[in-house]
Amino acid sequence: MEPPEFWSHPVVARALATCDMATLLEEIRKARGWTQADLGEALGYTQSWASKVLRGDLSLTLDQVRVVSRTEPISSSGGGLSGAVVLEDGDGLDEVAGLARAAAQFPQDAP
Repeated sequence: MEPPEFWSHPVVARALATCDMATLLEEIRKARGWTQADLGEALGYTQSWASKVLRGDLSLTLDQVRVVSRTEPISSSGGGLSGAVVLEDGDGLDEVAGLARAAAQFPQDAP
């Protein structure tokens, strides 16, 4: 589990503000000490999928963002994604925009 300050770290806050799921997942992966295979497994995907997402070669669909936000190893991380946004069928862009607005309150300068 990430400490509460994880979510306000400039890199994470910027990823939240810009809906940069690749960076957000990479930061969660590093904070947990996970390999790409561990991340893929936690999300129900393969290491290859995780690698493509983390490199930015594969963008997540809205349905995949929903899965990530509801996945226990990710969503139970001190509020994390599940505390930031809940995406239901028919929702999406409004919630993501709300997430970005909420994250924008955090400092945007990297250390």
